[in-house]
Amino acid sequence: MSRRLKIAAGALATLLALLLGYGISTDDLSGGDAKASDLVGTWLGPDGARISFAADGTFASQDYPVEVSPATGQPVRRASDSGAWDLAGTANSPGDQEIELTFLNPADGTRYGGRLRALGASASKGLSVFWSEDATTKIVFKHVGS
Repeated sequence: MSRRLKIAAGALATLLALLLGYGISTDDLSGGDAKASDLVGTWLGPDGARISFAADGTFASQDYPVEVSPATGQPVRRASDSGAWDLAGTANSPGDQEIELTFLNPADGTRYGGRLRALGASASKGLSVFWSEDATTKIVFKHVGS
């Protein structure tokens, strides 16, 4: 084995160890291939949170976490609103596939946004609420059907 190949293999092994050490499964890195039809249906999260995606690009949520405390990582604001969703970022690389949410508050007509990330091939590992690149909180929703 050449020196260059040994260095590349060592760097790859180190990267894999770091990713696994931070709780990122290699299954989570296979994102980017979910289709809209993979997302249609109801997804359940912790503490009774749920979001249901319709094929027409609309969704309804119940106790959906829209803000977390930086100190505790726990949700401090939840939404039970509806709105529109769009599957974005279909590049086949880690963390690129996101579901953009546009919430509409029927009480006052305000709009606000949110994002989810597809985990695993065709979102088979769930949908994770996306706060920022720095966030350590991971709130995962699991598909329970239509």
